[in-house]
Amino acid sequence: MDRTYLLEAMKVRQEHDTADLLMPTKPQKGVDSVERAPEIFTYRVPDRQSETTKAPYAVNMVLNSTFRRLPGEEPEGLCTIRTVFCVYNERHDEGTKMLLNMMERIRISYQKDPILDARYELDMETGIQDVVYPDDTAPFYLGEMITVWKLPPVKREVRAWL
Repeated sequence: MDRTYLLEAMKVRQEHDTADLLMPTKPQKGVDSVERAPEIFTYRVPDRQSETTKAPYAVNMVLNSTFRRLPGEEPEGLCTIRTVFCVYNERHDEGTKMLLNMMERIRISYQKDPILDARYELDMETGIQDVVYPDDTAPFYLGEMITVWKLPPVKREVRAWL
């Protein structure tokens, strides 16, 4: 459950960090483009169509996790999160700039305050990795960020079995 709670805590932080970042949406049938803050999803976008209709958005997903206990030390859990970003803009010169702005808001927030929900800590030794996809996907612009989070230790229980 910790990884699920981590994703939810990331969503809350990212919604806060991007709440005033208004970006255009793809015009829908009979509806002009409007500006709104990015939607933040956990795990996946709601459906295949959402990959284009929901932009701007970010999706947080667990990439992998490691749980270990070294002799004489507390148990340790690390969780790698992949955050995919998508923005929409008809202007090619603005699309990548908008994408970078969204990614920067989140990166800077994590560096200023690397603790989420008072229990998840960003692993600053690993750092934050990001990439803007070089593919020509205009008018959609995509990137991703990889972060590694320290999970709270799981305490060992000793039970008397009958």
